[in-house]
Amino acid sequence: AILRQVLPCLKLLHPDLQSYATYFKDGKYKQAVAAAFERYENKLNEARDRSRKRSVRGPSGVDLVYVLYNEKVLKRPYAKLGATPSKKEALQKAFTGFLSGAIGWIRNPYTHEKHHLPDMSAEEALELLFVASYLMHMVDKSKPN
Repeated sequence: AILRQVLPCLKLLHPDLQSYATYFKDGKYKQAVAAAFERYENKLNEARDRSRKRSVRGPSGVDLVYVLYNEKVLKRPYAKLGATPSKKEALQKAFTGFLSGAIGWIRNPYTHEKHHLPDMSAEEALELLFVASYLMHMVDKSKPN
């Protein structure tokens, strides 16, 4: 019954995550979360690898987000947010902290330490896939024109 509710929701996710039905059908919820956040990190890696800037070639993981945005390989979406330079700076810190924190707090544990995490329901896994989906959309919107 839960699958009948969850599976149609996958169509609402970022296109890169819409094919994750097999994870849910097989009850592999932690693996679905790990795969989604690995795909998110790979989007960042792809931006790094497309860049010609030497300064972005080395970093990975949590540090990569900061380098990509500080070096203007990616630009924060919704540039009109923040009426003053200090508010813009605060938004930039919050945005990059959010994107970076998802790697440290979700991607890394679900990839490297899932045995230390409690079991999860299909609904909980879907919630985290929606987080990954949002992050991926933000990276898509961050690409310079």
